[in-house]
Amino acid sequence: MKWIKSLGVATTMALFAVTMLGQSPATGGQPQTPAPAGSPAGANPVQTSAPAAPARPMMRVSCPVISPAANPASFSWKHGPAEYHAYVDATKATTPAEQASLFAAFLQKYPDSDYRHAALEGEMMADSRSGQTAASVQAARRLLQSGVDAGTQLQAFYVIAGMLPSDLQLQTNLPLVAEAGDCGLKALQQVPRPASVPAAQFNAQKRAAQAIFERAIGFVEWHRKNYAAAIAPLSRAAQLNSTDPSTYYWLGVSQLYKQPPDFLGGIFSLARASDLAPSVGLITNYFRKAYTSYHGSANGMQDVLALAKTNTQPPAGFNIVSIATIRNQQNEAEYQKELQAYKNWLPPKNTFEGIEARLKRPDKARAMWDSIKGQGLDLTGIVIRSTPTTLLLAVGQAYQTKNQADVRIQLVIRHVVSRGDKVEVVGVPVSYLTRPHFLLVLNKGRIMVGARRASRRGRR
Repeated sequence: MKWIKSLGVATTMALFAVTMLGQSPATGGQPQTPAPAGSPAGANPVQTSAPAAPARPMMRVSCPVISPAANPASFSWKHGPAEYHAYVDATKATTPAEQASLFAAFLQKYPDSDYRHAALEGEMMADSRSGQTAASVQAARRLLQSGVDAGTQLQAFYVIAGMLPSDLQLQTNLPLVAEAGDCGLKALQQVPRPASVPAAQFNAQKRAAQAIFERAIGFVEWHRKNYAAAIAPLSRAAQLNSTDPSTYYWLGVSQLYKQPPDFLGGIFSLARASDLAPSVGLITNYFRKAYTSYHGSANGMQDVLALAKTNTQPPAGFNIVSIATIRNQQNEAEYQKELQAYKNWLPPKNTFEGIEARLKRPDKARAMWDSIKGQGLDLTGIVIRSTPTTLLLAVGQAYQTKNQADVRIQLVIRHVVSRGDKVEVVGVPVSYLTRPHFLLVLNKGRIMVGARRASRRGRR
């Protein structure tokens, strides 16, 4: 009878191995993503004006007591061959639905069987494989409530954690999902490696299970809008399993909605999710909206998707220029353009200020000087100092304000004028200085009086 007693345990371990190495029980490899918690359809995923609530404590759970592992050698078929055949028939069922039904019937008929835990595991796994979420979770809960060892707890928690997010009554089951994630991690640390399982295979199985549990913990906090607390477990889940789009989706939303937001990290995570699930419109549309809201257009979006395809996290130097930065750069460029235009602006050529400004500019001085040198120039200014043959005048407005001469004219005919007189003169430019201050030098000068005044270039 020993080989009969070991049958139930072997079958159970085989079922666990299938689950550990296969797809997540809930999704079957297909991403299932509810809309972002707290972000209604059409909401802008990139916004800084409406801060989220600060990080709250994570949901607290209480883990069931771990019982010592049962000794299969002590098992017996209390109800004889009928019990044995009922169990064996369930293990040999050809479809998950039939297997779940036969295990359920076995448990109902033989509730005190030594193989009830194995039968509960079989029902739980069969319901999971057939997509019966509620039934699988109920079997897992009954299993946890019956007092089982760490390995069996691990299986039950794995199934519950993997069921999200397909449960339609998710909000009600959040505490259960949180328990599965937190307690599943604790049970995982207490499961020893079977001697028959290679270390590499066992570690790979543990990593797969840890990813599911971290994902569950992060999902719960994401759904509670506790975005800051959701990021760490979701980041660990993404590191452990870099091919799950749901993990990256929840992580990206959390990064965008936490305060302060991590726009670059959030957009990259959403890009990764979009690349992993290109046919899931909710994910791809959310990524596209996040990117265009932040950047201002779709320019460069394909480059980000290409990076997300080959990188599991943002590579060094990853950057997306925000629309705010783009606008600041545009404003700065416009300002610099206006500033340069202002710096380049010159008064009209036929004014004294225009002549002075051009003679001070290295790129304008030669042309300006060639146009006035040796030509008669008519100017009006205030006498700063005078002799009968020489006048120092303040012609420009700035020089008049400072009471400083900017023109020196040598007179042909002797005149007597007083300091502060306003005079009109005509003369021929012969030289100029720009340092220490501007000074235009003229000779053949005459003071214009009465009808001899004429309008000439440079007249003020």
